[in-house]
Amino acid sequence: MYERIPGVTNAVSGFAGGKKDAPTYRSHGDHTETVDVSFDPKIVSYEALLRIFWNSHDITDGRGVDPDFGRSYRPALFYRSPEQLATIERVQAILQKDLDKPIATEVLPFSKFWTAEDYHQDFAKRNPTHPYVMRVSLPRVRVTLKQ
Repeated sequence: MYERIPGVTNAVSGFAGGKKDAPTYRSHGDHTETVDVSFDPKIVSYEALLRIFWNSHDITDGRGVDPDFGRSYRPALFYRSPEQLATIERVQAILQKDLDKPIATEVLPFSKFWTAEDYHQDFAKRNPTHPYVMRVSLPRVRVTLKQ
């Protein structure tokens, strides 16, 4: 989804937030599946990317994103600077005002990102007729990018 956004220069699937070294899809321990997004702030702001992230799922459900639930799929943001943390907290406070339940996204300091195996990179683009892509990924992307 992120690679479709003007200003995003790279989006890499991988793992973060856990203790296991060199996680893989089959053995990633307590890591969360994540996307490392590189972007040009002259074209797209960090705040805009946060809003896209929060618009892509039920932000009050900390279990994951339907149909993928569990620690591996929990919503999490990994900030790399005090400025990013401040932006997360500011946008989260704005969004929270319109909700009856608390935002469930975990906000954690970035420590290490592990790139997922090659077959996970650009999965939807390379597998457009895969049942998961057709039933889950593409509808979620369409709805999110319309907002």
